[in-house]
This record gives sequence, structure tokens and C-alpha cells, in this order.
Amino acid sequence: MRANKGSDAQSADASRYEAIRYMRDHYTLSMTNLYQGRWYTILTSAISHYDFSHLAFNMISFSTFTRCAIEMGGLRGPSILALGVGSAVASGAASILDWYRKGAYNVFGLGASGVVSGIGAAMACMMPKQRFYVFFIPIGIPLWALMLGYIAYDSYGLNHFQKSGVGHAAHLGGAAYGALFYALRLRRW
Repeated sequence: MRANKGSDAQSADASRYEAIRYMRDHYTLSMTNLYQGRWYTILTSAISHYDFSHLAFNMISFSTFTRCAIEMGGLRGPSILALGVGSAVASGAASILDWYRKGAYNVFGLGASGVVSGIGAAMACMMPKQRFYVFFIPIGIPLWALMLGYIAYDSYGLNHFQKSGVGHAAHLGGAAYGALFYALRLRRW
């Protein structure tokens, strides 16, 4: 019996295309997905990542900020969950509003960086003097300065880095939610 290599390759290509389409339709945030009723992608896009380096950077950052929130900030499961899910929704909403403002209807977003920004902003409000060591910088940077630097970069990038592939609006939306979460739920009056 002879195998038809051409049809096997076509079948594999079709299967790969279907898998990518499924991921795009159910695990990325886009205007198309929202128009087609897939509102849940505002959450599922926060757990989907472009590649391993994107996932690794976000998970290292998430782990660092979450550990800080638990060990030093005293936050527990329900607060971490509310902060994370709220930051995901806020970062998705900020992205959609930014795309609408720019008339960018054929773009998509994914990743947990909005969640990381939300947790980071809440922690910066809660313990601003806590020092963080960032990769190869040999001195600790106060958390307030680190988050302010990220917010300044994303604010500038929102209108100046159009083709960067970075979700500046998502980062800002997550950070805004994190600061609001701190003010309304975590701040000790």
C-alpha cells in the first residue's frame, strides 16, 4: 500500500490551521470576538500567551508580585482572586477602548501583563518603599518608582509605539484597577 504524502501534509496543515483558529477565537481578545458574542475572551485572553518567553516573563513577574502580596501584604486567596480577575477585566476593557479610539479593528491581545500590572500597582500603593531587584540592575528599586516607570513608559507608548505589539492600554488598565482596588479594599484608614 502506498501512502499519499501530499494529502497527509495537507491534512496536517488543515488541522494546524483549525487549532490556531480555535485559539484565536477563544483565547485572544479582539473586537471580532466581542462582536460575535465571545465575551469570555476578556478573561481567557489573560491566560493565553504568544510564546514561551512571553509566558515566562509574565509568570515570573506574577509570582514575584503575588508572593509579595501574600507574604508581606497579608493578602489571602479571595483578595488575590478579586485583584487578578478585576485586573484582567480592566486591562481587557482598556485595550478594547484603545482599539476603538484608534480605529484598530483587526488586532488582538493576549497575556497576563495587565494582571501583573494590577497586582504590582496595588502592592506599590500598599508598600511603596519595598525594594525590588530587576534582572541585572544591582540595586533595589523602590516599588513605587518601578511601577511609576512602567506607567510612564506605557503612557508614552500608548500613542508613540503603534506597531510594537505591546498592550500598553492593557497595562494601564490593569494598573488603574490595582490602584483602585487598593484604595477601596486594602487601604487601612
